Amino acid sequence: MTIGEHLRTFGDKVVKDYDDDFRITDPKGESVRISLSYDEFNDDGLFWEDKLDKVLADPRVEELQSLVIGAWEDVGSQDSEFIVELLVNNKDNLPNLRELFFGDIVLEESEVSWINHADMSPIIANFPKLTHFVIRGSNGLEFEQPIDHDNLRSLVIQCGGLPRKVVERIATGKMPNLEHLELWLGEDNYGGNCSMDDLRPIAYENLFPKLVFLGLKNSEVQDAIAELVANSPILKQIKILDLSMGTLSDKGGNALLASPDIKKLEFLDLQHHYLSSDMIKKFRSLGINVCVDDQQEAELNDDEIWRFVQVSE
Repeated sequence: MTIGEHLRTFGDKVVKDYDDDFRITDPKGESVRISLSYDEFNDDGLFWEDKLDKVLADPRVEELQSLVIGAWEDVGSQDSEFIVELLVNNKDNLPNLRELFFGDIVLEESEVSWINHADMSPIIANFPKLTHFVIRGSNGLEFEQPIDHDNLRSLVIQCGGLPRKVVERIATGKMPNLEHLELWLGEDNYGGNCSMDDLRPIAYENLFPKLVFLGLKNSEVQDAIAELVANSPILKQIKILDLSMGTLSDKGGNALLASPDIKKLEFLDLQHHYLSSDMIKKFRSLGINVCVDDQQEAELNDDEIWRFVQVSE
């Protein structure tokens, strides 16, 4: 899968690009996107911060609740540290920011693995009302501090390879109101180097007492993740388990089916998988809502079986 379309909605809000023809009219019901196109940068001489300045000058900016960060000058070589600094320096102009999507960047602008980020800890520390935080891309992504945030309800990281240090900062953080945790773990070739030991605290240690959605997905070791989660107490707590987009095969499928708690889920998402047709039938007869769409076929190359995640480069 490639990420080919910009966000049309973020949460329950329509995403609107801020330009000369747009002003904030519904700060609680619309999400404002700040994005710099190739032509604006190369032909018009604009910079991303020029767009931000216009948003900050809007008379209703202090009421704005939802912000989408799109492409900047050169996402392939310039990291997002300057945007983090700009947002933090202007936090007093964004006192009601609750939803932040950082990196609404599509294939035409950059491969997801080329999106360069930096330390996101200042966002966590300076926007106390933040409830929804989505990051796309993981090249250079880090949190210098454990993620401690009292109001964060959802944390999503979309990437082709999530560094173990980021997982560690999540697992050692304090997010007492977190309801939705979604991590695209990816491949080692693109920085996805976390082990089952890194993920074990999330599944076993009751870190997030209000968690109802757990997504450990898009992984080249999806079978091992399925085995980890199938035997963990987290299944007694959550309502939705998302193991989609990865390399899940019958090995991981059998572990899930053997779990006495799997039928307690309201929804199990396994789309993009390598399950056999017989295994698909077993999941469809579980008696819960299960997605087993997008069946893949493994490739045999020099007697080696190859399975691929849905998003990598």
